[in-house]
Amino acid sequence: MEFTREEILGQRLTGPEREQTKKEEDKLLLASMKSRYDLKNSDIVIDTKTGLIWAKNSDIAGRSMNWNEAMTWVQNLSYAGKTGWRLPSKEEWDDFVNIGDDNNTGWHENMARLGVMIYNLDGNYWSSSTNPVNTDFVWAMSAGLMTGRFKHQNGYAWPVHSGN
Repeated sequence: MEFTREEILGQRLTGPEREQTKKEEDKLLLASMKSRYDLKNSDIVIDTKTGLIWAKNSDIAGRSMNWNEAMTWVQNLSYAGKTGWRLPSKEEWDDFVNIGDDNNTGWHENMARLGVMIYNLDGNYWSSSTNPVNTDFVWAMSAGLMTGRFKHQNGYAWPVHSGN
């Protein structure tokens, strides 16, 4: 568990001191992200923690689609010299967007700082994980948080590759 400076010092910072602390925290977070994500390729982001490869552009499909269409589209995808793309699992989404803040609300700003293009900030990005009780229900990531969607609803396909 990580603690904020405020928690360690037992005080609430305000005004300029809080702003300075926030800037310092942002710099540390960005440095941590730069060490985790390999951004040398212009088309992909390599997560060095998990080994997963993510498309650097969240909307390479250029449209929303229902879950079955997204599964077919991603399975047929050839991108960045690779085939074998798929939708991320719920757990992979959780790990990808969990970048240091408690509720992941700033994940898209932090990814943008790294050059990752997120086009549908409030859109629902499909996962491959279905609900074991109701298989018509699928997990999706929206604004850094996991939510549920029915397969017939539209969402976006952000492909991931297992590496190599």
